[in-house]
Amino acid sequence: MENTQSYTKTEISKGDFEHDKSLTDNIKYISKMIKTHPIEDIFLHNMELNDKEIKLLSSAVKHCHTLQNFSLDNVRLGTTAAGSLAEALTHCKNLCSLSFTKIKNSEASVLTRVVPLCTELAFLEFFETELGDNEISDLADAITKCHKLTCLKVNSTKLSSAAAHSLVEAVSKCRNLEQLDLSGNRLNDNGAKSLACVLQDCPHMAYLNLENNQICSEGAKLLAAAFKHFKNLTVDIGGNKIGNEVANLFADLAQIKPGVIVRL
Repeated sequence: MENTQSYTKTEISKGDFEHDKSLTDNIKYISKMIKTHPIEDIFLHNMELNDKEIKLLSSAVKHCHTLQNFSLDNVRLGTTAAGSLAEALTHCKNLCSLSFTKIKNSEASVLTRVVPLCTELAFLEFFETELGDNEISDLADAITKCHKLTCLKVNSTKLSSAAAHSLVEAVSKCRNLEQLDLSGNRLNDNGAKSLACVLQDCPHMAYLNLENNQICSEGAKLLAAAFKHFKNLTVDIGGNKIGNEVANLFADLAQIKPGVIVRL
């Protein structure tokens, strides 16, 4: 392995792994790197970690006070191990970005516990992680405490309409939110109605992704009315069943609000 004291490293990823070493040895190696370098970014993907490996990683992360961005993509942890990692992340006071992709819902539920304790958190993503109503309820409660959150992505999570309602209600508390991505879920007209009602509480919203949901003309009309209150806003809403009437409504909106761009 390379001498960790010979240079300054700020990013850890699976690319740092050595192919002729076991996963445990590689986790030991990056854990040492995390402890001896001012690591700002940790990106791990496509691996299954056992309790020993998570303990090593969590111990290192707990003392990584420079950590800003943490991402897990298709990493299997186990619920207990996820709790250890979540506890470690609460000690990273400079953490401003969390991203979880293809994480089991039980693990995701545990990892949401870190969210309200990350006072600097600006970016939060759950992608292709199937979140049930209970997990979304936990997440909704967590983000109400994230006063610096500017980007929230909960996309392709099979989000139900009921769960979407609780999440959207929580969004109204995130007054600094600039980007919201709820694409690839099951958001219907009721969810669109809830979102239309809370958008007025998000004055800095600049980008909204609602693609590939179950929004029909009724919900789309309510959203169009809400979009009128923005000077600059880009919305992706393709893959829904909004109909020609509402499509024309969005076209008319573009005439009176040139800064509002709705892409069908």
